[in-house]
Amino acid sequence: TSLNFQPQCLKVVDRFRSRSNIVALGAPILLLIFCLSVTLFQQRRFLFQMTPAQASRALYGQNPFLESLEVGRYIRAHTTKDDQIAVLGSEPQIYFYSGRRGATGYIYMYELMKDHDRALQMQQELIHEIESATPEFLIFVANHSSWIERPESPNLLFDWFRGYKKEHY
Repeated sequence: TSLNFQPQCLKVVDRFRSRSNIVALGAPILLLIFCLSVTLFQQRRFLFQMTPAQASRALYGQNPFLESLEVGRYIRAHTTKDDQIAVLGSEPQIYFYSGRRGATGYIYMYELMKDHDRALQMQQELIHEIESATPEFLIFVANHSSWIERPESPNLLFDWFRGYKKEHY
């Protein structure tokens, strides 16, 4: 009788294994489906109802990403391929959208605003590059997030810009 009992026992063990495999695989899949469903439900307005422009504004606030497209188109329409532009602000996409080269190598302003030994020197270099190149367009981005200016930030660039734009633009 012990010989007959072993095959029966193995059949029960095999059935239990196959069910535990289903549970072992099914539980994480159900958990994943649940988590994805909750996420999609919470983000339904952003993912399914907003236009790309509305989603950009909702996600990035007043950062001028949307405006950069129009600025780029305007610059492209009013310059030649050989003209240079300068963007005072951290909006390098304007160079891309306009298809124009920069008059300066500084495409982000964040480092120029930090409290470190080279910040003032970097501002002076940027000023020199712009004055030497005399770009066709000089775009100033008046948005705090494009600069992240701090109380200890050197103000040379802002002081220079106020005078330079009056004289040259």
